[in-house]
Amino acid sequence: MAALRYVNRCWRKSHLCVGQEPVQAITFGIFPLSSTLGFVEVVSESRTLRELSEGVPFNERQWRVLRALNQDARKLDRLAASVCAYLTSSYILGIRDGHDDNLMLRRDGRLFRVDFGFAFGRTPEIDAPGLFVPNAVFLALGEARWQQVVASCKAALHVLGTDREKPPGWECLVKMQPVTVPELKCLLPEVHDYTKSLSYSSFEDQVERACDWTLQRAAKNTLREALRYVTAEQEVEDNAWLGVLDPFGLLTADTPPAAPVTAVTLQASPAPSVDANRRRGFMTVYSNPKIGKKV
Repeated sequence: MAALRYVNRCWRKSHLCVGQEPVQAITFGIFPLSSTLGFVEVVSESRTLRELSEGVPFNERQWRVLRALNQDARKLDRLAASVCAYLTSSYILGIRDGHDDNLMLRRDGRLFRVDFGFAFGRTPEIDAPGLFVPNAVFLALGEARWQQVVASCKAALHVLGTDREKPPGWECLVKMQPVTVPELKCLLPEVHDYTKSLSYSSFEDQVERACDWTLQRAAKNTLREALRYVTAEQEVEDNAWLGVLDPFGLLTADTPPAAPVTAVTLQASPAPSVDANRRRGFMTVYSNPKIGKKV
C-alpha cells in the first residue's frame, strides 16, 4: 500500500489526468499483526463487483457498473482515471489473482483493487490474465473513454521511469524503497527479476487487450461462485476460530460471538450487518496464509 501511495505522488507531480480527473489509486490502511494476520481499513460506500451482481439477472450483469453509477458522466470519468491507475500499478507491482471479489467500486465511481497476496509475478494455481478489465467496467466506460484510458496508461508508466535503459517500474521501486517502503529491501532481488520481464511495448499490448474476454477469468469467477455456494454456511458452523478472526461478527452475524481474545480487548454489541459495519468504517480482520513475505 505504501508503494501505491508513492506511485500516486509521482502521478500528482506530473498532473496526470484522464479527461479532467486525476489518475490516482484508492489507498487504505493495512495494519499487520503478524506475517499472516492483520487489520484492513474498510473503504466506505464501496462494493465488490460480485456484490454488484447480487440479485441481477445473469443476462443483465454486464450493465451492473453503469447502473451503479447511474450513468453519471462525472462518475464515469472518475472510473476511467481509476482504471488507468489500477492497470498501471498492477503491471509494475505484478499484482495477480484478480477476480470479482477483489475488485471494488466506490460510490463516486472509482475502481480499486484489494488483496495483494500475489505480487511481483507470483501467481495462484488458477489465475486470470495479469491485466484485465471486467466487461461490466468496459461497457460502462464506452469506447471513447476506454481509448482515453489506453492512451493515459502509456503516459502513466512513462512517468514512473525516466531512464529508458532500465526496466519499467524499476527506477520507481528503487527510489521508494529506502524512504517509504523499507520492507521492500529484502525483496529487491525478486523485484529486479520481475521488472526485467517488463517492457513498455508489452504493457501497451496488454492494456489494449485488457478488455478482451478470457476463458481463464470466466472459469475463475464461476469456480469461486460454486465454492462459495457449497462451503459458505458449513465453514461458519465448523470453524469456531472465525470468532477470533471476526471480532465484529461480520462472518457470524447469526451466531453468538466468540469469547474475547486476551491479547486484544474488543467490546462489541450484537453484530450488525456487513453493510452497517461498512457505513461505520469499522476495521475488518484478514488472514492471508498466501503471503510468505511482507510486501
